[in-house]
Amino acid sequence: MSAPLLIELLYIIYVFITCKGEEDIKADSVLVMGGGSFIGYHISLRLVKTARVISLDSFTDRNLIVMQRAKLMNEKGVLVLDDTTNCESYLLEDLFSQYLINSVVYSSSDNSNICNNKYDASCISTEIKCLVRLLDILRRNKQVKFVYFSSVCVLDDTSNSFSPFTAIKSSAEDMVMSYINEFDVQGVMIRIGGSMYGPWSDPDSIVHSIATELYNNNTIKLSHWYSLVKIRFIHINKLTKLVDQMLNKNTLSHHKAVTLMNGDMLLLSNVVKLLKRHITGHSNFQNKVNITFSEVICGLMQQPQEDYDQSSIEEGLKDFLKWYEAYIKELKYEDPNSIRFVPDAAYAFNVKNRHLNKLGSKFRKRHKLIRKKYELDAEKHNIEVAKIPLKKKFIFFKGFDSGDTNRIIPGLSLKQMKNICSSVYECVAFTAEGHFKTIIQPDSQWKKINTSSTGLYVADIDVCAAGLHNCNENAICHYLGPAQFKCECSLGWKMHNKFCVPMIREGLLTPIEEYYRLIDIIEGRQDVTRNASFIEYKNLMSAVNPYNDIVVTDFNGDINVLKGACLKTYHCIGFSSTGVLKMEIEPSNKWTIVKNESLFVLDIDLCAVSDRCSKPQKCRKSAPGQYQCFLW
Repeated sequence: MSAPLLIELLYIIYVFITCKGEEDIKADSVLVMGGGSFIGYHISLRLVKTARVISLDSFTDRNLIVMQRAKLMNEKGVLVLDDTTNCESYLLEDLFSQYLINSVVYSSSDNSNICNNKYDASCISTEIKCLVRLLDILRRNKQVKFVYFSSVCVLDDTSNSFSPFTAIKSSAEDMVMSYINEFDVQGVMIRIGGSMYGPWSDPDSIVHSIATELYNNNTIKLSHWYSLVKIRFIHINKLTKLVDQMLNKNTLSHHKAVTLMNGDMLLLSNVVKLLKRHITGHSNFQNKVNITFSEVICGLMQQPQEDYDQSSIEEGLKDFLKWYEAYIKELKYEDPNSIRFVPDAAYAFNVKNRHLNKLGSKFRKRHKLIRKKYELDAEKHNIEVAKIPLKKKFIFFKGFDSGDTNRIIPGLSLKQMKNICSSVYECVAFTAEGHFKTIIQPDSQWKKINTSSTGLYVADIDVCAAGLHNCNENAICHYLGPAQFKCECSLGWKMHNKFCVPMIREGLLTPIEEYYRLIDIIEGRQDVTRNASFIEYKNLMSAVNPYNDIVVTDFNGDINVLKGACLKTYHCIGFSSTGVLKMEIEPSNKWTIVKNESLFVLDIDLCAVSDRCSKPQKCRKSAPGQYQCFLW
């Protein structure tokens, strides 16, 4: 190659390198889960200097300090994404594919305070599901580095550390280490061995809580317990430095678990004194305040113990107070709403829609195959096929809703909603908000909506002919108009509380009696004794069951007629004052209060009538018509 050509080639390479944007130079992509938390925020700012960082968290209805963290991360070049899916697998899969993630840092909800009560069942469930979904993706992407934060609380046997926090962390640790060891996930677990502090900390953290009370001119009064122990305080920079070092290693396989104990061990009273010394303009403390902390404290030492490095802790507290004083001033003189930042929620929303559309497409294809199979089977056995039009027409009822919803798909156009409802055979109506329905109430029960721009779109089809009704096998469907119908009980059956219940027939067994007689023959049991009296429970009622009840007509309110009918009916063990004979009666704790009505129950041992308790429990009569299940 000649010298001029070589020079020109080198110049092109130089221009290509120098003109590439910063994002192109950053080859690494790091996903920080729980990015709105104190730890997630600092990790994101540390890593964004050398990598592309995606900060994922649920920012909906979060407190001001979390939204300010999001705003600052965005200004520093972090991609801040609002997770509106509760950490669904399809969102994580898309992130890994879209951004070529090669490192994941997991800062969980005990730091980011996603829930109002982070130890309630729903929050714990969401947390565990999210971690499992992530670990499953990492199992299939072994080249991705993974850093998970835990706590020394799982190793600490002090009484203060016994909490739901410890149990959650211990269970999560077991899962993380199982995936690292069993599936060769390239991960490391960092156990934090003290109380983290630094700028942008959570208001309920120890240092932040003390500073708030001192700025409110309050003297801190510590409990006797807090006066006896020393706590390790770790500045956030020590954790971010450790994470940075871990991710810069070629492999994490030799560092499966690391405990961060690099902090200053000192009494809380000394922390209070140090903060007092450096707080400017606050010397007259008026009130004594008993202070407690929601932060779980582990890794404690009984005093006396080694002295702390005063220069180290003072430097760290000065760093915190410099931020805190500016933060308090900003809150005092500026409108908090003016400094809010709205993270990108469109990404998660679009991914969710693509996922739903994909599922919808699969569902509609499967639906067509099932329909075709049904038509062929009906034709083969000479059964009338439900008449469902291939193309549905819709009638719009402005300002109304039927109140029933089976599926909600928001964000669709009217054309999209019509296409979906037309392609799904069971769909008979939908609202302008994307509420799809398979059954709608009679129009007399529709709700009037104040907003005139919305309403109900009803398919103009005969739901009786199409088989799109909920009348049971003992009722006949009558078409009343677009998607409207009523159920009328067949001959020998009577409508009672919206159910078709068989009527008693003199000299003939009802289907329910035939069923119980067959069961008793198979089980070798006799019919219930008729030598018992009826016990009346006033203003109480057992729910109607169309499979266990029989209706008596024309008894004209005469309880003696009902008693006689029950004694003549096979397996009858009670009746209601409304004329319903009962073959089974639910437990008394499920009875409902109904004024001016009564439930009459035969004073027999229901345990002898049939097996009522699941094994290994035994059944025992507790009162007339009542029983208990217990273990021997």
